Amino acid sequence: MQESNVKPFILFLRRIDLFSSVLHIIWALIISITIFADCGYLNIELPVIVSYVCTAVIVVLELLVKCYFFADISDKKRIIVYLSYNIFIPVIINFIMLACMDFLYDYSGVFLGGLGQWIIRMVGFGLYALALIVYGIVCFVRKRRRNLNKSFDTHRLIRIKDILNLWVVVILAAGAAYLLASFAVGGFEQYKEEERLQRLYSFRDEMLGKLPDDSYSALCGEAYMSVWMLQAMYNQAKDISLDDVEKENGNGFKLTKVRREVFEKGLSSYTEFLKKYKPEKEYIDNTENTSEPNVLFNPEDRTVHIGIGFFAKELLDGGSGLRSFVLKYDDEWNLIDIYFIPGDFNNRVLQ
Repeated sequence: MQESNVKPFILFLRRIDLFSSVLHIIWALIISITIFADCGYLNIELPVIVSYVCTAVIVVLELLVKCYFFADISDKKRIIVYLSYNIFIPVIINFIMLACMDFLYDYSGVFLGGLGQWIIRMVGFGLYALALIVYGIVCFVRKRRRNLNKSFDTHRLIRIKDILNLWVVVILAAGAAYLLASFAVGGFEQYKEEERLQRLYSFRDEMLGKLPDDSYSALCGEAYMSVWMLQAMYNQAKDISLDDVEKENGNGFKLTKVRREVFEKGLSSYTEFLKKYKPEKEYIDNTENTSEPNVLFNPEDRTVHIGIGFFAKELLDGGSGLRSFVLKYDDEWNLIDIYFIPGDFNNRVLQ
C-alpha cells in the first residue's frame, strides 16, 4: 500500500497513533484513579478541581512519555522513563499512601473506612504487575525473533494499526452519538416534565382560586362528610338517605356540590369493597384511624381527586393495611365519582 494511495484521514490517524494513544490515555486514568482513591477523606482538604487538573496533567505526560518511548523502543534510557512513569512510580506512590493511610486519611464515622481505597490500590498493584509481565513477554518475543533472524511484516503491521485506528473512531463516534442522543432525550424529557408541572400548577391555582381563601381544611371536611354520609347510608343509619344528599348542597356542602347519582354509584362500589375488606372503624373521620387527605390535581381531564386513607383488614387472610376512599371532582368542584383503592392513594392510581 503506497502512502499516496492512503486516504488523508487514515494518514492522520496513523500520525497520531490513535489506537495506542487511547490505550495510554486509559492507562493514565487508571494511574490517576489509584493515586486519588478516597481523596475526599484526606486530612488536608483537597478541592475536586485539583484532582481533575492533576488527572489532565497525568494524561498529557503519559502521551509525551509514549511519544518519547516509541521514538526508539530499544533505547535503555527511554525504556527506564517509560516503565518508571507507567509502573514503578505509581506503585511507589500507592504503596506510600497505603502504608500511611492512618496518617493521611480520616475515616471517622465511616463504616469499614478505607476498605474501598485498599481494594482499589490492590487492584492497581495487580494491573501494574500484569503490565510489567506483558511488557516482559513482548520484549522476550521480540528478542527471540531477532535471534532467529525473523522480522515482522511492516506493511501488515501498518494495516492492522489502520484497522484498529478506524475501529477506535467508530467506537468513539458511536459513544458520542449515544451521549448526544441521551442528552437530547434527557433534555426533551426534562422539557416535557417542566411543561407537565406548569400545567399542573396552573390547574391547581385555577381550582384553588375558585375557593374562598384558607378553605383547604373546609374542603377536606366536606370530603370527610361525603364519606360519612356514604357509610351512614350503607349502615342504614337514621335520618340519612339518598333523598337527603342533594339537600345538603349549600348547607353541609358549601364548597363542593354533590348529586344523588354519584352516591348511588358510590354505595355500589362500597358494597363491593366490603366483600373483600373490613374497616377497622365503623365510620371514617379525621382521627388516628385515618391518614391525612391527599389532594391530586389532574390537568389532563381537569379533575381533582381527594384520597382519604383508612385501615381495613382483608377478609381472606386477615391482613391489615391502608386502603383509600377517593372522591373525584370536576373543574367546578362537583362530585362526579366515589371509588376505592386497596392501597395507599399516594400510589396515584386514578380512575
